[in-house]
Amino acid sequence: MPRDVLLYLLSALPLALAYPPFRYGFLAYWAFIPFLLLLEDKTLGSSMRWGYGIGLIVSVTALAANLWLNLPAVISFALVQPA
Repeated sequence: MPRDVLLYLLSALPLALAYPPFRYGFLAYWAFIPFLLLLEDKTLGSSMRWGYGIGLIVSVTALAANLWLNLPAVISFALVQPA
């Protein structure tokens, strides 16, 4: 289980940093390698839970980083984000 959590963090954190206002978009290319290693030998339900967790972390981080925008922009951003 600690290996799964490490792979989860190695995938979620670089993907979260790939969105603006951060300037680390190149990390998105490498973040999928730990994600694929994480999904190795998992059932369909377990894979969907891990993928949803990573997507949730990325969406919440991207939304929190852009809270300095005005209210209509934040609402429209929240509606577009798949979480």
